[in-house]
Amino acid sequence: MNKKINIILLIATVALADSSELNDFSALLEDATQEITASKLNIDYTPSVVSVLKHEQLSLLGVKTLFEALSLLPGVETSINQVGIKKVIIRGFDNPNNYTFDKAKLLIDGVGIDMGMFSNSSFYLNLPIDIISRIEVLRGPGSALYGTGALNGVINVITTQAARTSDSLFFAGGSNEYLMGGAKKHYDLDDETQMYADIYYQKHNRRIDVDESYIPKEHLMDPSTGELRDYTGDAKTQEALDDYSFALAFKHKNLSFKTRLKNESSGNYYGWDERLEEQKGNRTKQQYIFAEIGYEDYINSDTKIDTKVGYSHLKLHMNAQDFYPAAYRVWIPYDFSIDESEQRFTLESEVQYSAYDNQNIVSGVYFQSLQEMQNSIDDNISPYGKRAIFTQGVKRNIFSAYFRDNIDISDTLDTLLALRFDYYTKEKKLYPSAQFGLVYTPRQMWSFKLNYGHAFRAPSWIEQYSVEYGEDDGTRPGNNSLSAETSDTFEAVAIFKNSDKHHIQANVYYSILSDVIDIDDSQEPGGYKNYSQRSSYGGEIAYTFVPYLQNQFYINASYNETEYETPDKGIKQSMAGVAKFMLKAYYIHYITPSISTSVLLKHIGERPRNQDFDHREENDPLKAYTTLDLTLNLVSSYHWNFHLSAKNIFDASVKYPSYYNRHNGGNIREGRNYLLQGEYKF
Repeated sequence: MNKKINIILLIATVALADSSELNDFSALLEDATQEITASKLNIDYTPSVVSVLKHEQLSLLGVKTLFEALSLLPGVETSINQVGIKKVIIRGFDNPNNYTFDKAKLLIDGVGIDMGMFSNSSFYLNLPIDIISRIEVLRGPGSALYGTGALNGVINVITTQAARTSDSLFFAGGSNEYLMGGAKKHYDLDDETQMYADIYYQKHNRRIDVDESYIPKEHLMDPSTGELRDYTGDAKTQEALDDYSFALAFKHKNLSFKTRLKNESSGNYYGWDERLEEQKGNRTKQQYIFAEIGYEDYINSDTKIDTKVGYSHLKLHMNAQDFYPAAYRVWIPYDFSIDESEQRFTLESEVQYSAYDNQNIVSGVYFQSLQEMQNSIDDNISPYGKRAIFTQGVKRNIFSAYFRDNIDISDTLDTLLALRFDYYTKEKKLYPSAQFGLVYTPRQMWSFKLNYGHAFRAPSWIEQYSVEYGEDDGTRPGNNSLSAETSDTFEAVAIFKNSDKHHIQANVYYSILSDVIDIDDSQEPGGYKNYSQRSSYGGEIAYTFVPYLQNQFYINASYNETEYETPDKGIKQSMAGVAKFMLKAYYIHYITPSISTSVLLKHIGERPRNQDFDHREENDPLKAYTTLDLTLNLVSSYHWNFHLSAKNIFDASVKYPSYYNRHNGGNIREGRNYLLQGEYKF
């Protein structure tokens, strides 16, 4: 009887539903990753460890943003620092003394999003999934393909600009006064000319209750008059968000153009030094725009040339308040501001040669010019006044050459060889990157991979060119002689597939991180330096089960041990603030062809505290936490889709690492919350 019911539901699902969501789950097991691996191979037949997340899949799970989507992947942990900068930590590679997310590279439609000042890639992590078609994540080294920043991962977001998805209006609303709305539209001007545009706006006014340890104790002293007064704020975080983006794309025959502007304003969360500010509202503003013109054509039937010219501009402004201890339980509040802008020009040209049936050869050249336009810090307490944070007028030119060769040695054995050389003209340093991989497929249902990669991250401008003016000026001096930090990673992967029902992938890895860039406060004035090797090893396993189209189950687990040596005391410990064990799982069930429910579970294990600062409080680890999300989906054949989610339904206590162990138990995050997402397709 149950079998008959399943068959009837299956037939009804295929016949009646707007079933792109269902079909994509089957397609998930047969996915190509042309964008992130520079090949058209199925992800099971590329040496790298790659995961793919799709829009349909994410919407059924109630996922709201790119940042939230990345937290579903094995070996990937998401976090937020004290001023609200989002971090994506892949396989334990992090730096507890670094504000930013700098060990992986983020690309939007193939365009690298990064920043010279902090060497980070966090600008676009708030993108709503409504304009995302798919997310491809390469866990492991990626510099042989993408150069600096791809030290331990590459995240490529393919928006609906690059994919021919349905035109639609979309909207969302939920807890903390969250509102979002937007639209996306494709235009076919003629058989050879297409245009695309999307726009969205989102906002919220999230404020989380915290304890009084975040408030300056007793009295505040006015820095100009010396008079004492009480703290005027409240014990709530300041996380208000205003975020909008606009994109435009054009393609005519072999010529293409794409651009995206993103503008974001937000509060300063827990405050610069994890003491809440008295001011409210949006205090940090950043704007990032990129544009790229491309031309591709076949020179002959076997040779294709692809050339791209790009430009991007970043502007950052931050107002913040901090508190300086004047005496016992007396604090001096002071205001400061940070301004920085930079621009980048890129030129890339590559040739793809496929004359041989068993080879795909790619070679290319790349040029980048990254230039500081303006940077300053100002405050109302120090004697230094308005001053540069790092050397003004700094410019970084990079010349690169690369080569890749995919070779089918036999019906069962494939290889990849990739080499890249990046030369930094100002520093006069050459950084090589490499990848070598083997894929052995003895039977259709089995694949085995071996992969080696060498990758690097160049120093940020803060690390290399920061200026210190004197005692208590709030900065560390840069180190002009810093080298890039590098990684050498070895991976082994096994994959089992049984038709479209079962898909299991298990992998182990070992990484050596050399010339680690970290703070150096061993002498006055402090600064930055390259430290000796650190290591990271672990394993990941993921299982997808699709017994029938009305049921999908997915689970992954990961274990990681990353070594960290504290700069001040030289204490060897596990990476502070990063979970060793994680488990993620979801289940989607179709009640009818149009109505489905999903359950999403995430367990983040215990995270070690930084023993370098154990003098501030007991060195207890951050407790593990488990969240459970429930989503009800209505996918109508009459253009409308709705997704109603209850997130963290059991109101679990979620905490992220406290900067320098300043607060016992970590920084508390949002508890139970609700979200309604809708879309009208036309």
